[in-house]
Amino acid sequence: MPTEVKLWELVDGRLKDVGDASLADARLEKDLEDWIVTNPALLGEDFLIIGRQCQTVAGPLDLLLINRDGQLAVAELKRDLSAREAVAQALDYASWLDDLEPEQILEIASNFLRRPLEEAFEDHYGKELPDISPQNQRILIVASRLDAAAERIVNYLSERHHVNLNAVLFKYTRLSDGREMLARTVLVPEEVARERSTRGPRVRPTAEELRLMGEERHVNNLVRLFEDPMEKYWGALESRTFGGSIRYRRQGKIIFGLNVSGKGWAAPEGAVDVWIRPSTISELTGVSLADIESRLAEYKPIAHIEAGGTGVVLRIADPKTANKLISDLKSWFDSERGLAAAS
Repeated sequence: MPTEVKLWELVDGRLKDVGDASLADARLEKDLEDWIVTNPALLGEDFLIIGRQCQTVAGPLDLLLINRDGQLAVAELKRDLSAREAVAQALDYASWLDDLEPEQILEIASNFLRRPLEEAFEDHYGKELPDISPQNQRILIVASRLDAAAERIVNYLSERHHVNLNAVLFKYTRLSDGREMLARTVLVPEEVARERSTRGPRVRPTAEELRLMGEERHVNNLVRLFEDPMEKYWGALESRTFGGSIRYRRQGKIIFGLNVSGKGWAAPEGAVDVWIRPSTISELTGVSLADIESRLAEYKPIAHIEAGGTGVVLRIADPKTANKLISDLKSWFDSERGLAAAS
């Protein structure tokens, strides 16, 4: 049955039902997020907020948080969505987060906090930031009430599939003397949620798994061209992003990625999609962003992305084009600032 919170006020020794002023009220709907931002403990734990209205492929995420153990959480405020729509939206945000890398979380947090997350975390919790994994996450739906269908969904996903999903429910009321009260409850008791949430971070694909993936799609000849065994220009790391990818880093930052599975933008057999982050390359090399973007435009990008950092997606279907792109990338890092920083 739907969760219901009732409040009574004790007046002259008698209980008086104080009623309910819905949190869907326009003023309170706007204020609820502000209340949580100023006091994240309203969500049941001492969270540090590291993102607000984050742009994602699923739309703007209300709040991105981290707890003292380094576990991330997405919080979706119900607002004008139906309860079931809010659950679906929260799961969509979680899937977006699941595809990110730790470096992208650090970037999102530093942009919001206006300082490194490591520094803010230590100030807030008095300890060093532990290793973080976007796949180690909690999902919180914040609302005044859920309907029976939404409760069934939350309980089903939490109990049967061990999804770390919960609903935080608030009840607002005004007392007879004009004072305001806010009560909170959760759908799944925290101790139960912790017991059910036994799924750990999903393992990255191995190099062999990616090789087999590339063999099936006949793209290994292209993938091998991007290898840099001596890591003079970039280092490679396998990733689950878009079903199987390789992310290439320099000085700890993602500069481009190669989608091996073909699932990101539905690449045809024999073609790979390369997403490139011009702003990061410009930052590391000193080459102007305009020059980098102008050069990349010659490859006729198939998509532009913003989540986790602006970028462009190029579809590469032949070794000649791949070699030209690799040459362009290396030329930027051959700039005085680029190689001087690595030496």
